[in-house]
Amino acid sequence: MKEYFISLFEYESWANNKILMYIEGNPTNKYVISVFSHLVADMKPWIMQLNKEAVPENIDCFLTWSVQQCKDEFNEANTKISHIVNSLHANEMKKKLAHWGVTAKFL
Repeated sequence: MKEYFISLFEYESWANNKILMYIEGNPTNKYVISVFSHLVADMKPWIMQLNKEAVPENIDCFLTWSVQQCKDEFNEANTKISHIVNSLHANEMKKKLAHWGVTAKFL
């Protein structure tokens, strides 16, 4: 199961890098930048939950960053998620998924 999530993470990272490359080449497309900003900002609560940190009720995931902020925030979130996924043992991964109600049957 761990390998499955690593491959999902790698695919998501690849796809997000493609979006980031588009944004860098089209910095005037405010809609795409806004959606990508939200996508990356929404990673933060998930990272906090995975790290057993409290997620503030007032966390804002509807931000619009500059192209550079998108790149910086994405790289930071990507590094954190990579570390979390790669550091988990298979049993820990199953426990975390079970905590969220995800079962092997779902996968």
